Amino acid sequence: MHHSSSEYIHRHLIQHLVELEENRSCILKTFYSEETEEKNKAKQLIDRYIKELEALIQRNHQHNIDLSSAFPFVIIDCRLDLYDCQKNTLQTVRIISPFADEVGRGDISFLSHLGRNILLKKEGDLVRILNEAGEVEFFEIKNLRYPA
Repeated sequence: MHHSSSEYIHRHLIQHLVELEENRSCILKTFYSEETEEKNKAKQLIDRYIKELEALIQRNHQHNIDLSSAFPFVIIDCRLDLYDCQKNTLQTVRIISPFADEVGRGDISFLSHLGRNILLKKEGDLVRILNEAGEVEFFEIKNLRYPA
């Protein structure tokens, strides 16, 4: 079962990568109508994300890494716990595509301010975020699970 779970994740990652590559320009056109700094940052994030995902799939294929027990970094459709260092609270969130069919409590688009800041982070990473009120918040990435 361990092996088939890892194979399922590998197939799921490939499917996810293909879908993202196919939808890349649609995402950018839909959410960023003009050529702005924000759109360039989103392009760079998506391109970096695709590159990291391709590398992970390649490493997994070559070395048969067990991704079912520990996932190396935050990706779309993973679930994780965000520890708020100031408030000493833990919140479970899921990173989603802005086109997700189902959106639930704790779902965060990877294009949102928080989503962009935690995408590709590793478990244990501290993330510094400037909230809408202009205050700095610190979150620790904990307990990565994929798929959510």
